[in-house]
Amino acid sequence: RALGTYEALINMADEVDVVYIATRHVYHRANTLLCLNGGLAVLCEKPFGMAIGEVNQMLNVAQARQTFLMEALSF
Repeated sequence: RALGTYEALINMADEVDVVYIATRHVYHRANTLLCLNGGLAVLCEKPFGMAIGEVNQMLNVAQARQTFLMEALSF
């Protein structure tokens, strides 16, 4: 099923096992945080974030929400 926004994806979180974030690097943090805060597990394409502070924020939210987060690498 195709969805137009990440917000639409959050609304069907109970039907989704994991989200693969492969947007432009500058959007990784925002898209990942939206999904994590919506209770969705995330595989985020590398680089995780544009700066270590972004990465730490993402890791902290995943830990606080007890939600899976992993950096992904596609070939």
